[in-house]
Amino acid sequence: MPVGRSNLSMLLPELERRGLVNRVPDSEDVRVRRLSLTAEGRMPTLRALKVQVQVIENMMAAPSAEECEALGDHMRRVGHHMLANPLSADTAV
Repeated sequence: MPVGRSNLSMLLPELERRGLVNRVPDSEDVRVRRLSLTAEGRMPTLRALKVQVQVIENMMAAPSAEECEALGDHMRRVGHHMLANPLSADTAV
């Protein structure tokens, strides 16, 4: 699920307040804030990544190797099509 800019802007102060991330202004561009994990933020992130890997491994255990390859081929075609035919801002809903 994509995270909208407003969702992220509401979430980041909370993560920063809890000591999980740091936001630091960029030295070259005042519009940019650099985001980094703190030591306290590393463990929950590693746990979340471990769960994500388990979910993907479980999901990919269902199809055969041939089915995975066919799905990969289809998704590459879709990706190439999307890159070659991007939606313009006025056609997006």
